Amino acid sequence: MPASPTHRSTRPLLPHLIPLLIYLLYIVWPVDLVPDLIPIAGWFDDAAAAMLFLSEVTKLMQTRRWAETRSDDQAPPG
Repeated sequence: MPASPTHRSTRPLLPHLIPLLIYLLYIVWPVDLVPDLIPIAGWFDDAAAAMLFLSEVTKLMQTRRWAETRSDDQAPPG
């Protein structure tokens, strides 16, 4: 049976969502480890959290795409 276009990986998504939520909350939360009133350093921690967030999203997207591609390749013809 060919894989449907809406086929999703069977890997749980929750372990990947927890860091994403933590990074996102840190970015939007008004209280930081380093206050934004301190020039450069205060902005740097927000930028680092944003970079970690984007890195995690990219990694998650690549993993999901790889899993979907692999499942499509393993589907029997027909």
